[in-house]
Amino acid sequence: MKDLNSGFINDINMILATDFYQLTMGAAYYQYNLENSVEEIDDIATFELFVRRLPNNRNYLIFAGLEQAIYYLQNARFTEKTIEFLRKKKVFKKVDPSFFDEFLPNFKFILDVWAMKEGNFFFPNEPIMRVQGPMFHAQIAETYLLNVINFQTLVAS
Repeated sequence: MKDLNSGFINDINMILATDFYQLTMGAAYYQYNLENSVEEIDDIATFELFVRRLPNNRNYLIFAGLEQAIYYLQNARFTEKTIEFLRKKKVFKKVDPSFFDEFLPNFKFILDVWAMKEGNFFFPNEPIMRVQGPMFHAQIAETYLLNVINFQTLVAS
């Protein structure tokens, strides 16, 4: 059994490896779609990961972190404990209860991901990953993907 108090990211808490801002924006998208009868599948976002400039004394970087990124997208879930933590936050007070009772407990990422092959070298401003899917899903995934790809690429390079 995993130690829930360890502070390390694990399968149980990895959905919270994001900025609180992403969670509040996700809730806002959910509420807006609910109030305006917008189907989640019609509320699509696309973002690309790229590096603006290379570190000093570098001519290229090595793409890494794809395995961790895909694992996160396939396995990150909102647990009962996570949902109750969020429900108690004042900023979510006006969000419809269905967000906590139906949407979050059944949440699974439905995103399309295009990425260069792990280990490929790349240059500034070259897209290394593109993510597309429902706005809420893209919003929640963004911070984790940026962090894991940036860190793994730094280590690999």
